[in-house]
Amino acid sequence: MPDPFLQRDLPPGVPPLALDGERTLPDIPEENYWFRRHLVVYEWIARRIGGVSVVDLACGEGYGSDVLARSAYSVVGVDANPEAHEHARLRYRQPNLRFVRNMVEMYSEPCDAVVFLQTIEHVQDPDGVLENVKGMLRAGGTAYVSTPNVLTLAPAGAERSGNPWHLREYRAEEFRALCAAHFGSVELYGLFHARALRAH
Repeated sequence: MPDPFLQRDLPPGVPPLALDGERTLPDIPEENYWFRRHLVVYEWIARRIGGVSVVDLACGEGYGSDVLARSAYSVVGVDANPEAHEHARLRYRQPNLRFVRNMVEMYSEPCDAVVFLQTIEHVQDPDGVLENVKGMLRAGGTAYVSTPNVLTLAPAGAERSGNPWHLREYRAEEFRALCAAHFGSVELYGLFHARALRAH
């Protein structure tokens, strides 16, 4: 019986990744809900970064970098995890896509857009990371940063979720204040269920 928390049906030579509570993965039916919530954000960003150079920080398995590379001029997927880096490098191949193993705090390359999704809650120094992101952006560049809203993530009445990987969880106004301390213009969006899914 296959492991329900290990990726399946991968191309030959691509090592599967297992769910570890820190990232979401494609090709695991039990994880599809969370994967789709991440994928839709990458697709939304991909429609806005046509023809520009992009850095996808904490890219994990690499599926998001692959989506971005379909419309961007170039994409660099950055992740510190050796297994995730090797998996992404072997699985996703496009002429304008490459993967680099590095820490989000240390990686720096000039670009037009930085994508940094569902990771700011994991880092020790969020202000330092956002300053690094700001420093990478060319004039007129855009940072796309997302984090779970603790009000929808945590159980009712709780201050935070039980996710042991999260060092800090944000309410919308806290997240806006964090971003506004580093960027001159901040637009805050939300990810919401479709009516049918909400009913379920």
